[in-house]
Amino acid sequence: MRRRMPVVLVVLALGVAACGPIITPPPPSRNPVLITAGLLSPEFALDPLAARLRADGWTVYTMALPNLGTGDIAQSATAVRTRVDQIRAATGAAKVDLVGHSEGGLATVIT
Repeated sequence: MRRRMPVVLVVLALGVAACGPIITPPPPSRNPVLITAGLLSPEFALDPLAARLRADGWTVYTMALPNLGTGDIAQSATAVRTRVDQIRAATGAAKVDLVGHSEGGLATVIT
């Protein structure tokens, strides 16, 4: 049994060496995140979630809906779309991840 162990280790070492160096892929780039508040919710209500995401390395933006979401949902969706375009222009990102609370979620879905 003792004779086989060195042979196995040598074979394993040669196998790893033949594969070349181990290359770890770069971490995936993260899209910026837009968190949209819900009906009657002020923007500062999103601060705890935004802070948590930032602590985890995300670039985070927040917004309240126009008139705190009491207006036409199409107007809210247009505001979200405009904010996404502003974030894309500012960051150069192709995509923005959307997180919506309550009516803010509906406004992001119909954007």
